[in-house]
Amino acid sequence: MAYKSILVAVDSSNESKKAFSRAVTLATENNATLTITHVVDIPIYSDYKPYDAEILNLAKQSAEELIVEFKNSALNTGVSKVETLLETGSAKREIIQTIIPKANPDLIVVGATGTNALERVLVGSVSEYIIRHAPCDVLVVR
Repeated sequence: MAYKSILVAVDSSNESKKAFSRAVTLATENNATLTITHVVDIPIYSDYKPYDAEILNLAKQSAEELIVEFKNSALNTGVSKVETLLETGSAKREIIQTIIPKANPDLIVVGATGTNALERVLVGSVSEYIIRHAPCDVLVVR
């Protein structure tokens, strides 16, 4: 099966970098559009009420820089069609409810885990949530 639209969720973790590398390879092999996404995650158990605007703006700026680095890397590696999506909120919900409908991928590539142990216990793995709720194939890269 040839994939036409591949979505990869990125952050600064090593797992994310591995997922990105695999997504780039698949996008190149399939001549697919690669959509790189990141969610500025606002934890639901956070003490911020509401999330401090200055901190949020700094987080968005950092996320934009991260996404541009990934985009440039994909373009320099030979992916011809690269798009980016940046959202704010719960990573799990935003990927399923907002990003997937916008990108309309037929494959989602994610790292095995990008969260710390406490977050996995409290809210579960984003990758695990995507696997359960995605309307298309999901590749989890270790």
